[in-house]
Amino acid sequence: MNKCVAIIDIGTNSIKLLVANQERTLLDTIRGSRIGEGIAQKKFIISKPIIERNIQAIHELLNEAEAFKPDHVIITGTSAVRDAENSKEFCQEVKKATGYDVRVLSGEEEATIIAKGVATDPNVEAFNEFCHFDLGGGSLECIHYQNQPESRVLFAESYPLGIVRLTEKFITNPAIKIPQKELLRVQDFIEEELPNFPIKNLPLVATGGGLSTTKNILKTGPILHLNDLEDLLNILSNITVEERIAVYQIPTFRADVMPTALMIIITLAKKANAKSIIHSSFNLRYGLAEEYFRSTS
Repeated sequence: MNKCVAIIDIGTNSIKLLVANQERTLLDTIRGSRIGEGIAQKKFIISKPIIERNIQAIHELLNEAEAFKPDHVIITGTSAVRDAENSKEFCQEVKKATGYDVRVLSGEEEATIIAKGVATDPNVEAFNEFCHFDLGGGSLECIHYQNQPESRVLFAESYPLGIVRLTEKFITNPAIKIPQKELLRVQDFIEEELPNFPIKNLPLVATGGGLSTTKNILKTGPILHLNDLEDLLNILSNITVEERIAVYQIPTFRADVMPTALMIIITLAKKANAKSIIHSSFNLRYGLAEEYFRSTS
């Protein structure tokens, strides 16, 4: 029997829904809900209005998923949910409102499951080994994956280097033109946190909303070249958030953080000695789907 699963991923900047069966993706959609607003603060608490906003988004996505009559529903929380002082309260509110538990992933679990997702991407099957990073709103996952002689994860780690977190930490006003010195602070902080990038001189694969938005702006295939990324950063950091939305059709919930996203992506590519990045859409949700289908086969 061809099982169907619906997976809702409560990320720091957005909530995503994947509905899939064992043969294909049926629905992949997103809501900009930014549960991680304030995540850079020492004591991060999800406010009641933000809890309500995110529960509303979850309800909307559950309603969309219902059209496919999924056999199973998974709701998961990542960086912002695990870091929040009131994480337990948020999960209880979601349970009360929807009837579903929230599976809060540790950083290590998140990285490992992302690795399972990207490993299902046909575009990476030809690589004997590759480096992969997933750039989210709250965290960055770095993974060293080996396909041959057998598929296995050699390294998987999560770092608090997400685009919302670093925007809040270093960018004074992300709605206006961003001073170069503030973007350099982002770069310097990554250098401090990752003095020795764990994987170098391998194909570099990347997932995350900042990557997919970049690909849409550049109108390229899955290959993103470093010089194009640097040019785009120069453009987006020198215009206002309104111009980023109007001229480049960047979603409202990403327009303020895109310069930071590009600075992180560029810094990681340079640390990995990569001149280009291969974008993949096979992410955490695909890893969770892979786990589910394996458990039911």
